[in-house]
Amino acid sequence: MDTFAALALATDPPARSVLNRKPDRKSAPLITLRMTKMIIGQVICQLAVTLLLNFGGRTLLGYDQTEADTKRLNTLVFNTFVWLQIFNEVNNRRLDNKLNVFESIHKNFFFLLINLIMIGGQVLIIFVGREAFKVVPLDGKEWGLSVGLGAMSLPWGALIRLFPDAW
Repeated sequence: MDTFAALALATDPPARSVLNRKPDRKSAPLITLRMTKMIIGQVICQLAVTLLLNFGGRTLLGYDQTEADTKRLNTLVFNTFVWLQIFNEVNNRRLDNKLNVFESIHKNFFFLLINLIMIGGQVLIIFVGREAFKVVPLDGKEWGLSVGLGAMSLPWGALIRLFPDAW
């Protein structure tokens, strides 16, 4: 999945504002403060969602202590984690602190295609993967929960962008 994400992000053509800015000096860090801020912020969000679902999901969702419900919960956690990654990839199209992460998304056919392939692959894994991936099919409510929790990466990313890059 990381390979697909890297490929999708690498095919995004640079914005005019990026091309017009002055070059970074040779000694500039590869990972900027802005990137560090986004990485740490998304780690906090994704850990919180994943751990809450993993350790509190049984109680929150009313699952029983059966093997079938344990497999269902594990599948839900896995599916939610993947959707967090997919939405975070959309977040990371922006190199600046502007909030519109969807700007010009329609202009990059490869980004859209690669994301459709990743989404299709995830759907196949959940519906067909069963024994190979140790998953069980999810119902509509569970899919909605997975995608909805994954989509939390978008407003969380906007919130992270509102934090100043320097104090």
